Amino acid sequence: KTLKYDNIRMKFFSGSKCLAAWILFEVSATAALFDVAQVYYTSGDGSVLFARLPDVVVNQTVPGPAAFEVTFDTSVVLQAMDGYGAALTDAAASLLAGLKLHNATLYASVLTSLFDTQAGMGFSVLRVPISSTDLSPVGWTYTYDDTVDDTQLLHVMFGRAADYVLPVLADILAMKTGRTIKVLLTPWSPPAWMKNTSSLIGGTLDPSMHEVYASYWVKVLQLFQKVGIDVYALTLQNEPLFTPGGYPGMFLSAPDAISVISLLGPKLAAAGLSTKILAYDHNWDNAWYPVQVLSDPTAHKYTAGTAFHCYGGNVTDQQQLWSQFPDKELHFTECSGGSWSPDFESNLQWQSHNLFLGAVRQRSKSVLTWSLALNPQNGPNNGGGCTTCRGVVTINDTDYASVHYEVEWYGMGHYSRFLRDSSLALDTTVNTTQPDCACLDALAFSDGPDSVHVVAYNFCGYPQMLKMPIGGQVL
Repeated sequence: KTLKYDNIRMKFFSGSKCLAAWILFEVSATAALFDVAQVYYTSGDGSVLFARLPDVVVNQTVPGPAAFEVTFDTSVVLQAMDGYGAALTDAAASLLAGLKLHNATLYASVLTSLFDTQAGMGFSVLRVPISSTDLSPVGWTYTYDDTVDDTQLLHVMFGRAADYVLPVLADILAMKTGRTIKVLLTPWSPPAWMKNTSSLIGGTLDPSMHEVYASYWVKVLQLFQKVGIDVYALTLQNEPLFTPGGYPGMFLSAPDAISVISLLGPKLAAAGLSTKILAYDHNWDNAWYPVQVLSDPTAHKYTAGTAFHCYGGNVTDQQQLWSQFPDKELHFTECSGGSWSPDFESNLQWQSHNLFLGAVRQRSKSVLTWSLALNPQNGPNNGGGCTTCRGVVTINDTDYASVHYEVEWYGMGHYSRFLRDSSLALDTTVNTTQPDCACLDALAFSDGPDSVHVVAYNFCGYPQMLKMPIGGQVL
């Protein structure tokens, strides 16, 4: 349905060096002659951070020539949106649990700032590791069944996840945020006794354990169900083409993934579980892996889509996969910022172009960064792995008296805060009268029958004017 707007006009001027400017247009279907547009703004230099500017009264004055024109049609949909979020790692959960213990008021404020759609950024997807990772407290080595040779799966339990992850997750899911928060489960390793190395580090899944591993997944999902959590989606293995040497991980070939998916799909159906299976969960540059999985008829039947990371390749690789399998979903499930890239402006630009806007334009239903929270030392860290990664929020765990919101919180927030469960990403075009200066981009979302919001970011380095034709009118 194309939205109908009556006599809405607005000129939008971005500030100097405006790397991300967020504009919300929310107009009822019976809009009055004059109406108001809400404008939220973050500057590239970080001097203005998600500030609501004065509402702009729209009038009947048609703007003059503009360097950029943003066009979209609410009937041309890219995909329904699950939303934006991050991973509730052991590190993030332990810091949040510590914050709750030492400063309950600040804990509640942080959760609100992350997940609430009115007073926060409206994050709506959480990736939860179901084993220890590099971002676990020192010495943590666990899965959900560490009883050796438990092929009957009689000892599947939360284990160390019950210490921090489960209580914090329960607090988040109990919030009335204005959105449904979806949970995605990912292992860094299956139980060691299922692997050819008998260790969480390295190795691969023993061929004799494919059936057991599929059944293990059913038990894990049922375990979450027992505590009131319906898991939205799962991936079989984090980064299956990478075998880390100092923390849990596993190589899982595409043929092995096909085998497990082909066993797991019928088991989920028999157990009445609607959890989606997402293939791959690794970098853009090896899209041959999900192609191989989705080309298998049985795996294709039971696989809902593919999950990508950002550490190799190009975001446009997603669109190439989608063009081959347009019946399957795409999700973007991990990209971390870190101390290797401290500049707010360059991070905001790269993340907007490749992740928050770029991944959605390339058909992602969800966009997630890495750890939801870390401390000022980029931990806790279990040894090895990423010791320089940045959380969405940095929690001072020396006294739990302060937190710092990172560029990812502001960047994602422009896109996520105003999404709703019914939101759709719209095919959005930016035309310019200055073809040699394609330095502004935008993405529109339909958030209900009478609501649209548009995110525009200007990386020209100087103010620009844009206009948006909507329903025969012009903003």
